[in-house]
Amino acid sequence: MRIDVTQEHIDKALDYATIRRAYNNKPGIRMPKDVWCSFSCPIALAATEACGKEAQVNGTTVALDVKEDYMLPSEAQEFINEFDLGGTVVPFSFELVM
Repeated sequence: MRIDVTQEHIDKALDYATIRRAYNNKPGIRMPKDVWCSFSCPIALAATEACGKEAQVNGTTVALDVKEDYMLPSEAQEFINEFDLGGTVVPFSFELVM
């Protein structure tokens, strides 16, 4: 399955990440990570759009259902690392082997 990560996915994920940080900085309030991860990850947003199911990404794999995780290719893993560290990322595409 081809996954196209667009600038729109990147921008939307950055918006959600900003909201998550602000929310988690409130005293006594913590939102579980899994509530936000599908919204604050450009790859999760792109995979959700491509397959029509909510995708959960953990850095090395993507889960499209409760039964199975699929390994992300190295370029997707590198993108996640750069994005999570606040680096500059650009749109790209990759093939998810299922």
